Amino acid sequence: MNVQKGACRCRTSWKAIYRLLLAVFFLLPSTTVFAADAPQGATPSSPQSKQDIPYDFNAPYVPGEVLVKFRADVDRAMATDMARDHNCTVQQSIHTIRLHRLKINDQRDVWEVVAEFAADPSVEYAEPNFIDVPVGDVPDDQSNPLDTETVIPSDPMYNDQWHYPLINMPDAWNLRVGGTGVIAAVVDTGVRFDHPDLTSRLSGNGYDFLDLDSDPTDPDNGHGTHVAGTVGATTNNGTGVAGMTWNGLILPVRALGDHFQMAQGFRYACGLLTAPDPVNPTPAGVLNYSGGGTHSLTKEEGVAACNAAGVIMVCAAGNEYCGSVIYPAAYSTTYDKVIAVAATDYNFGGDPQRAPYSNCGTELNVAAPGGNTSVDSDGDGNVDGILSTYWNYTTSTAGYAFWQGTSMAAPHVTGLVALMLQQGVNPDSVRSILQNTATDLGAAGFDTQFGHGLINARAALDAVPRIALISTNITTNSVDKALNELGRVYAKFSTSDFDSIDLSPYHTVIVAMDGGNADAADIQHLANFANGGGNLIMLGGSSLSTFATAVDTSLLDIDTVNYTWATVAGNPDLEITAPDHQLAQDLPRTYDFINNYASYYMIRLQDTAAEEVAVNGDGETALLKKKLGNGTLTWFINSPYTSYWADGGDYAVLKQIIENALGVSFASPSTQPRGLTWDGTHLWNVDSGLPKAYYKIDPATGSVVDGFNYPGSSFPLGITFDGTNIWSTDWTGNGTIYKHNPADMSVISSFPSPRAYPADLAWDGTYLWAAILQTGPIIKINPATGAEVGFIPAPPGSRPFGLTYAHGYLYVGDDNTDTIFKLNPGSGAVLDSWPAPGPYPAGLAFDGTNLWVSDWSSQRIYRMMEIKKKSNILFLALPIIIQQGSK
Repeated sequence: MNVQKGACRCRTSWKAIYRLLLAVFFLLPSTTVFAADAPQGATPSSPQSKQDIPYDFNAPYVPGEVLVKFRADVDRAMATDMARDHNCTVQQSIHTIRLHRLKINDQRDVWEVVAEFAADPSVEYAEPNFIDVPVGDVPDDQSNPLDTETVIPSDPMYNDQWHYPLINMPDAWNLRVGGTGVIAAVVDTGVRFDHPDLTSRLSGNGYDFLDLDSDPTDPDNGHGTHVAGTVGATTNNGTGVAGMTWNGLILPVRALGDHFQMAQGFRYACGLLTAPDPVNPTPAGVLNYSGGGTHSLTKEEGVAACNAAGVIMVCAAGNEYCGSVIYPAAYSTTYDKVIAVAATDYNFGGDPQRAPYSNCGTELNVAAPGGNTSVDSDGDGNVDGILSTYWNYTTSTAGYAFWQGTSMAAPHVTGLVALMLQQGVNPDSVRSILQNTATDLGAAGFDTQFGHGLINARAALDAVPRIALISTNITTNSVDKALNELGRVYAKFSTSDFDSIDLSPYHTVIVAMDGGNADAADIQHLANFANGGGNLIMLGGSSLSTFATAVDTSLLDIDTVNYTWATVAGNPDLEITAPDHQLAQDLPRTYDFINNYASYYMIRLQDTAAEEVAVNGDGETALLKKKLGNGTLTWFINSPYTSYWADGGDYAVLKQIIENALGVSFASPSTQPRGLTWDGTHLWNVDSGLPKAYYKIDPATGSVVDGFNYPGSSFPLGITFDGTNIWSTDWTGNGTIYKHNPADMSVISSFPSPRAYPADLAWDGTYLWAAILQTGPIIKINPATGAEVGFIPAPPGSRPFGLTYAHGYLYVGDDNTDTIFKLNPGSGAVLDSWPAPGPYPAGLAFDGTNLWVSDWSSQRIYRMMEIKKKSNILFLALPIIIQQGSK
């Protein structure tokens, strides 16, 4: 008894001493022996930033153990000797990072030994071996006698997975069910390999850092098996449940325990351990950690290492009933690839609420369904938990169970991130896309209960510009620089042989070979992509010459015609533009079109009826081609070499071309952006969500200049500006059309819509036009009387939604085929078409130069290429070919 009392007094005193040491630390230079080296890639990188986060002296830790990281000049033998000097024994080591797990060989308190090592100048840091715990239910009774009913997907229990429709997952699966190129790591209690809904999804390269072997099977818990099922149970197989991803591998890592094991597990999952430590040959792109606890330097360095490696780490916020966000989720404020996930309930018939157990805090990024097993809000006889795979250890059988927790919320985000990465998203953009596309819950905007809101799977995937950049030298590529400056996310392939690259995840492929030669197989691969509806952008002369000799160019609607410079100069349909610009300063002169990078021509096509024109200076075949009606557009620009775009003006032209080709966008202030119009200075956007409103938007920044409440009864859809007044539509009932004072959006007058379901509006200078959403025609309205004075049919198979008028033509956004049509307003004939930038083009506007599109699925507003592009095209030297499709 006296020994126990003495130990208690010692523990208290050494905690106090350690607190004093930490306090002294803040007065010392950053090179003090108490500070850990900053992890590479961490932000901020100061050692003091770590010590600013105080230890939780009440957090659980492994009795009789300390973790010690020695400095780089301490080898293994020296570390063993130094441990012995402190009457400790090295039990395990992570040799890659010089971290050692030491056993205390006497009765000293853990904090006493920590303080001894912290005072040693050969030590980077020392701390207890803290323990993390799962943050989801592991109930004693795991039986789950569910009735089955076949649904789509074909997994019979899918209809009980309420959590997928809640995050718009079925619509996301229509876009992408997952590929094999991204591995998702589940760092947890292990996973049952013998569960029939997981067997085919689990990587054989997993590891168990508790038992130190290559078999990460969960022996007695079940938590990791449930988490893995949400990430990627085998889906559409007529068995059990569905997972977020349908393809690809899950890497099981058993490392949810103490912080030493966790440090190994994190680095192993990310491929950062080297021999003699266990080596993972298949690193993960995203890591799920549905556990947590207190801060430690061991934990933070593991997180920082994964962050620097570009791996997304999805972490549960914790289940302390709105307590503080636990670590590692709380590191989200320091590391940009950490995503802290809160949990929501089902709340059938209403907006999801914060699950009562879910933690709160400024560190939260997004929320996801975590369930609430204490209620059955839809009355289906099942509790509102998250249904996923589990293992019944009593009967040694596979099954399925409803559990709750932020542990159950996190794998929803992990699965979605895997789908985003498979689409080619830059990992640097993942978190911002998830936040920008989330469905706002609770207080408007960010709040400490939901973060930025509930993840929206379809919107997140729609927000990923699925672009692949293929180049022989990405690092010096000016196209790469332009894409980054424009905020576009894309996959990079640095290669000169690319016919084996899977292009199916991408809607746009940019080839910037930087002098590399594409062979016939490469070009045919691109031709097949473009012929299938993909957008193909090619830069570099060698590729064009290969097209002409190795491929059936009819696949790309390419013709070759010989023209001399004299033909161009004497053609009344062409003009030389920007004669003072460096790109045109050498005009007129002949040159080697394919090989000479020193001379440039800028030509603007003026004739709206012209089909094609080509330029040739010395007999080499070259092509400038525009073909009306099928969306094919050909441009010529300079080589993508940075050295050839060193001039600021040159680079600005390249950047503008890429911007026009791909479209720029910003997040809409509307929760459901519909109609769109231009008042000469600002964009106006209709929000049919909550609150229903009109927003006046600065087109340069996307910020709201002003906002007005909606006066109608239910569902605003359309808007247009007649030069003086704003007009809008209410879709409710047979529909109403309002005339507003744009100063305050007060209603001047209104009349019933001539036809039911009016969507977006357009103004042609005399009449209003309305897209009739359900029945299809586009009607012409006398604004003085409200009477219909004519109509044109909608394009075949379309469902017209967005509408605008420009240069004597109507432009229609079709949310059935995701297409923008150019129509003759007299006959309705389709004159041209382009793929919409998003799947639901609900509003169109024309600013005098550019076409703007609001997409209510991705909740973004896009600026597309110049609407006059068919008659006003910028051509520069060397080929860039863009075939616009509907992929």
